[in-house]
Amino acid sequence: MFSLFKDKRAAQGETRVHPDAGATLARQSSFPSAQRSVPVAPAVQVRALRGVPPKAELLDQPIPGETTSAYLVDGPGGQPPLAVVNISGARAHIEIWELKSAGKPVFARSRPVRLDPEQDSWTSFLLSDVARLPGNRLLLAVFYYAPQVKQALFVYDVAAGSYTKIANVVPYADNRQKFFEAQWVAPDTALVSYYTGRTRIAPEIYYNTPTHLRLFSPRYPQGIELLQLAAADGSVARWSVLDKTLWLESRDTRKPREPKTFAWSLSLENLLPR
Repeated sequence: MFSLFKDKRAAQGETRVHPDAGATLARQSSFPSAQRSVPVAPAVQVRALRGVPPKAELLDQPIPGETTSAYLVDGPGGQPPLAVVNISGARAHIEIWELKSAGKPVFARSRPVRLDPEQDSWTSFLLSDVARLPGNRLLLAVFYYAPQVKQALFVYDVAAGSYTKIANVVPYADNRQKFFEAQWVAPDTALVSYYTGRTRIAPEIYYNTPTHLRLFSPRYPQGIELLQLAAADGSVARWSVLDKTLWLESRDTRKPREPKTFAWSLSLENLLPR
């Protein structure tokens, strides 16, 4: 039998750690104040796109009503530079183009964009953000209409030209345009955090839960769900990796007058390069 209460409890999830971590999530007294040296993440340039490729222009600044967003990526692993762009119109959509650089980028060749088997039923789909991942891959944050608006994360394998859906997600409570946070925690390892559900606290106020952290590395090119943090253990507000240990601060604001703050740690010794 269909039950709203059952679905709500299921959406909140349970806290679990991937077995490959070989460690358990530990409660701590506070989030560390020390700051780590962050590995330099490969850059993604955000530019304004005027027109439709291959005749479009890339601008440094957007022009309201005339431009959309373009995400430029240096050619990873011997691949040509890429532009992942939003195309406006009655059926707004995403395109991926290989670029030629001769003074300024030139749109040279389009690549297929087949994010999902149900894509033909979407009325439109656009990018919210793009991040680089290890192994010549890109993380694409996409919102689409099917017919209601939905958000999801996809991994694009640049060399293979293939797409893998990671999860349907919900936007951050304090920034409706933000779907994830990515950090490189080693030269060839990245962590991505996101939320897959939310609980309404008051009009236009939500508690995002559960929180997921996904680890990408040469060993896990498509990523593994390192951690899922359940509603009772808080919604992750900030996180960092110090000395191969993941630290998290989470907050339970479901009772606004009685908020709870938690600190957690998880050893990544078995997952990060030695």
